[in-house]
Amino acid sequence: MRLPTESEIIADLKGSDTRERSDNEVVIRVEGVAVEYIAPNERFTSLKEYAIKLLQRRVIKQKFKALNDISLEIRRGEVFGLIGHNGAGKSTLLKVISRVLKPTRGRVWVKGRVAPLIELGAGFHPELSGRENIFLNGTLLGYRHEEMESQFDNIVDFAEMRDFIDSPQRTYSTGMTVRLGFAVATAFKPDILIVDEVLAVGDERFREKCWTRMNEFREGDTTILLVTHNSEIIRSFCDRTAWIDHGELRAIGDPAEVTNLYYEAYHPSSVKQFERRYPHQSDGAASVPEQISTIEKELLEREWNYRFVLPGGGMTKTVDGSPLKARLEQDRLEMLYAAIQPQMD
Repeated sequence: MRLPTESEIIADLKGSDTRERSDNEVVIRVEGVAVEYIAPNERFTSLKEYAIKLLQRRVIKQKFKALNDISLEIRRGEVFGLIGHNGAGKSTLLKVISRVLKPTRGRVWVKGRVAPLIELGAGFHPELSGRENIFLNGTLLGYRHEEMESQFDNIVDFAEMRDFIDSPQRTYSTGMTVRLGFAVATAFKPDILIVDEVLAVGDERFREKCWTRMNEFREGDTTILLVTHNSEIIRSFCDRTAWIDHGELRAIGDPAEVTNLYYEAYHPSSVKQFERRYPHQSDGAASVPEQISTIEKELLEREWNYRFVLPGGGMTKTVDGSPLKARLEQDRLEMLYAAIQPQMD
């Protein structure tokens, strides 16, 4: 039986939300949270250089605010997305909520068992086998040995690691580590699932399995906190979204509105416009290749900031600074785009 593609799964999410909200119980409350670091205000080429300047008292340190006065509430069964540029503070906030990191100021209250997938390889020991790491990771997540024993075969099968389960974790590829980590974290239905872009690693087929399992959690009472740079996932999968910008909460609310605010703030300077005129037929009508309308339809469905317009005999294409091919995950669209790209100015 063929697994649906990742894009098909996400498209199905738009019309498959059958959840019933029985209450508005808050399960995550963040109040005035700040995380500050003290670090040198210059880069050093070596540890020796740093040690010499430190002894000479020439190292000037400054305070860096990774998070500044963040307050938000997340409810039971809610899918909550976090967006922002790299280094904005998204991962730091997830670590605070997961209680991996203690905030400098503020309070965090979490109700329920948390399954965090924050950092690749977290909770694994490189010298232990996959089998041993399953029990180690399960213990860190708060599960008893007997519970992990009952789910061991399911974990191994989901991760597709049967042939490598007794090999040391240090011999695993990045994708294998992700598969095992996700399988352990989701072996039992958690109260709160936290995912920080780790699903961007690994093969597409396994990501499809992950989205299917997450959608099953989504249909229940599991609260999902998700960080991703894919605005399609944010708009289709999340109930609410927060935009973190340089450690501060810039916006929170409807995923489409927050995503638009984020792109409007960061992408206007990189927006480029291309226009291409098609040759006219003898009757004066524009000769527009059939595949253009196909790409137009697919892009409009997949990403708000891609727009094809066919006014009369021309086409205007507006894209942001992101590589277009990165958005076109289906091979058919990649080939079609490649066919028309050389004709664009």
